[in-house]
Amino acid sequence: MKPYTHRLQVRKIESPVVLVSAGSITLPVDRSYPHNFAGIIFFNDSGGVTPVTPSAGSTTFTIKTVNQSQGFQNIAAGTVAADAPNQVDWAGNTLEVLATFAGIVGATHARLVSTGNQS
Repeated sequence: MKPYTHRLQVRKIESPVVLVSAGSITLPVDRSYPHNFAGIIFFNDSGGVTPVTPSAGSTTFTIKTVNQSQGFQNIAAGTVAADAPNQVDWAGNTLEVLATFAGIVGATHARLVSTGNQS
C-alpha cells in the first residue's frame, strides 16, 4: 500500500490589529479556496502582543461571495460569544469576510484571522 501523499493547500490571512471601537473588520480573502474558517483574536494593546478573552460581547461574521458580490450575507452559526473563543466555517468561493463586534467588554483591539483550504 502506498503512503498517503496528498498535500492540502491552505492559506492564512490576518488583518491588522484594529480598535474594537471601530465596530468591525473587513478582510479580503483568496476566492480560490472554497472551504473557509474565520476567528477573532482580542487584545488589550495596539501591537497585538497579549491576547485576552473579553468578559462579554459577541462577533458576527458575514461573507461576500463570488456569486453574491453585491453585499454581505449571513453564514450558519455566524455569531460567536466573545467570552468563549471559537471560529466559524463555511463553504463558498469568498471575496471578503466581515466581523462585526457587539458589546465587547475587556478588550480594546482585535485581529481577524481567516484560513481556507481547497478540500
